Amino acid sequence: VIISPELQRKIKSLNKEHRNLILKAFRKIKKMGLNAVTILRAHDNYLLCEIKYKKPPYRLYVTVDQKEKIFILCGWEHKEKQERMKNTLSKNIKEGVYEILRQNLFST
Repeated sequence: VIISPELQRKIKSLNKEHRNLILKAFRKIKKMGLNAVTILRAHDNYLLCEIKYKKPPYRLYVTVDQKEKIFILCGWEHKEKQERMKNTLSKNIKEGVYEILRQNLFST
Protein backbone atom coordinates (compact mmCIF):
# COMPACT_ATOMS: atom_id res chain seq x y z
CA VAL A 1 0.00 0.00 0.00
CA ILE A 2 1.41 3.37 -1.09
CA ILE A 3 0.19 6.88 -0.34
CA SER A 4 0.55 9.21 -3.33
CA PRO A 5 2.68 12.37 -2.82
CA GLU A 6 -0.36 14.56 -3.51
CA LEU A 7 -2.37 12.84 -0.78
CA GLN A 8 0.61 13.01 1.59
CA ARG A 9 0.65 16.81 1.20
CA LYS A 10 -3.10 16.97 1.76
CA ILE A 11 -2.91 14.76 4.87
CA LYS A 12 -0.55 17.25 6.52
CA SER A 13 -3.28 19.91 6.41
CA LEU A 14 -6.09 17.63 7.64
CA ASN A 15 -7.24 17.45 11.23
CA LYS A 16 -6.55 14.46 13.46
CA GLU A 17 -9.99 12.88 12.92
CA HIS A 18 -9.49 12.77 9.14
CA ARG A 19 -5.96 11.42 9.45
CA ASN A 20 -7.29 8.65 11.72
CA LEU A 21 -9.93 7.69 9.13
CA ILE A 22 -7.26 7.48 6.43
CA LEU A 23 -5.01 5.40 8.72
CA LYS A 24 -7.93 3.09 9.48
CA ALA A 25 -8.56 2.62 5.73
CA PHE A 26 -4.83 2.05 5.14
CA ARG A 27 -4.81 -0.75 7.71
CA LYS A 28 -8.03 -2.22 6.33
CA ILE A 29 -6.55 -2.39 2.81
CA LYS A 30 -3.35 -4.00 4.12
CA LYS A 31 -5.41 -6.61 5.95
CA MET A 32 -8.22 -7.32 3.46
CA GLY A 33 -6.84 -6.28 0.05
CA LEU A 34 -9.47 -5.89 -2.68
CA ASN A 35 -12.24 -6.95 -0.30
CA ALA A 36 -11.77 -3.66 1.56
CA VAL A 37 -12.69 -1.43 -1.39
CA THR A 38 -15.57 -0.82 -3.78
CA ILE A 39 -14.55 -0.93 -7.45
CA LEU A 40 -15.74 2.09 -9.42
CA ARG A 41 -13.99 1.57 -12.77
CA ALA A 42 -11.60 -0.84 -14.44
CA HIS A 43 -9.12 -0.18 -17.22
CA ASP A 44 -6.64 -2.85 -18.34
CA ASN A 45 -4.81 -3.94 -15.17
CA TYR A 46 -5.87 -0.90 -13.16
CA LEU A 47 -8.89 -0.38 -10.94
CA LEU A 48 -10.27 2.84 -9.50
CA CYS A 49 -11.78 2.05 -6.11
CA GLU A 50 -13.12 3.86 -3.07
CA ILE A 51 -13.71 3.38 0.60
CA LYS A 52 -16.79 5.24 1.85
CA TYR A 53 -17.41 6.74 5.23
CA LYS A 54 -21.04 7.70 5.74
CA LYS A 55 -20.79 9.87 8.86
CA PRO A 56 -19.11 12.14 8.05
CA PRO A 57 -19.51 11.57 4.29
CA TYR A 58 -15.93 11.11 3.06
CA ARG A 59 -14.42 9.09 0.22
CA LEU A 60 -10.90 7.71 0.04
CA TYR A 61 -9.99 6.92 -3.57
CA VAL A 62 -7.59 4.08 -4.29
CA THR A 63 -5.92 3.00 -7.55
CA VAL A 64 -5.05 -0.68 -7.75
CA ASP A 65 -2.43 -2.18 -10.07
CA GLN A 66 -3.71 -5.76 -10.32
CA LYS A 67 -0.61 -7.08 -12.04
CA GLU A 68 1.82 -5.85 -9.36
CA LYS A 69 -0.74 -6.08 -6.49
CA ILE A 70 -0.07 -2.45 -5.50
CA PHE A 71 -2.66 -0.22 -3.83
CA ILE A 72 -2.12 3.54 -4.20
CA LEU A 73 -4.15 5.84 -1.96
CA CYS A 74 -4.69 8.85 -4.20
CA GLY A 75 -7.61 11.01 -3.07
CA TRP A 76 -9.63 12.18 -0.07
CA GLU A 77 -12.90 14.03 -0.59
CA HIS A 78 -15.75 15.38 1.50
CA LYS A 79 -18.94 14.72 -0.46
CA GLU A 80 -21.38 16.82 1.54
CA LYS A 81 -19.55 20.08 0.83
CA GLN A 82 -19.74 19.53 -2.91
CA GLU A 83 -23.49 18.84 -2.90
CA ARG A 84 -24.18 21.69 -0.49
CA MET A 85 -22.16 24.07 -2.66
CA LYS A 86 -24.03 23.04 -5.83
CA ASN A 87 -27.39 23.47 -4.08
CA THR A 88 -26.43 26.88 -2.69
CA LEU A 89 -25.18 28.11 -6.07
CA SER A 90 -28.29 26.82 -7.82
CA LYS A 91 -30.54 28.54 -5.27
CA ASN A 92 -28.65 31.84 -5.56
CA ILE A 93 -28.83 31.77 -9.35
CA LYS A 94 -32.60 31.11 -9.29
CA GLU A 95 -33.17 33.92 -6.78
CA GLY A 96 -30.98 36.29 -8.81
CA VAL A 97 -32.79 35.54 -12.07
CA TYR A 98 -36.17 35.94 -10.35
CA GLU A 99 -35.12 39.30 -8.89
CA ILE A 100 -33.86 40.58 -12.27
CA LEU A 101 -37.10 39.52 -14.00
CA ARG A 102 -39.21 41.07 -11.24
CA GLN A 103 -37.35 44.39 -11.50
CA ASN A 104 -37.56 44.48 -15.30
CA LEU A 105 -41.25 43.53 -15.48
CA PHE A 106 -42.53 45.79 -12.73
CA SER A 107 -40.24 48.81 -13.19
CA THR A 108 -41.89 49.98 -16.45
